[in-house]
Amino acid sequence: MMEEIDRFQVPNAVQEAEMRAEMQPLDPASSTGSEADSDTREGEPVNYKPSPLQRKIGEQEQLRSRYQHDPSQREITVAASGPGI
Repeated sequence: MMEEIDRFQVPNAVQEAEMRAEMQPLDPASSTGSEADSDTREGEPVNYKPSPLQRKIGEQEQLRSRYQHDPSQREITVAASGPGI
């Protein structure tokens, strides 16, 4: 464990080297195995529950893609979508 350092004390060479080593940014090339694993996980999808707005947008995108492939389904879907005017 580190000794308590008086803030007015001038650090010796060993203490200075330790402080510099602690403050240096991490080099990805010299990372440990656990750090390397975290890099490979960045590309994996995260499972989350979409919000109601995201679900509605997704449904609309699916309907649009269906209409582009088969325009005849549009009439069926519109007719079956609910009470008419």
